[in-house]
Amino acid sequence: MVHAYISIACFFFAYFFTCNYLDKLEQEHQTNQYSQIWLPWFAFSIRLQSVLFLALEAREITIAESMNQGLERAIFMLAVNVVLFACSFLILQRNKTAWFIGTICSLSPIIWVVNVLYFYKSKPSFEPIESK
Repeated sequence: MVHAYISIACFFFAYFFTCNYLDKLEQEHQTNQYSQIWLPWFAFSIRLQSVLFLALEAREITIAESMNQGLERAIFMLAVNVVLFACSFLILQRNKTAWFIGTICSLSPIIWVVNVLYFYKSKPSFEPIESK
């Protein structure tokens, strides 16, 4: 249940990071051409989640080791969160591969459907941002 609360909180906090990111991007490029909100929102959301879950899974590994319990789940989730953290940076650079890897590693069928539909509906948002 803690994981669900963290995911929901990160999703809402990521919205504020996304708005700030898009404002800076619009000011830098003097256009709102790159203002599709879902792509950076997903990236910031998985970045926040992965940081919090990395700490949570590291704690679970420590507890499992001290209690001689299985570590497989905690190690798997630790690896998934490291991948998500790395993907979050690449997604902001409009990397399609990172988008799909991040989508799969989100481990949420709802996100899988939404992200695949978003990708096919708005392919232009995955074009690289032109640097000034």
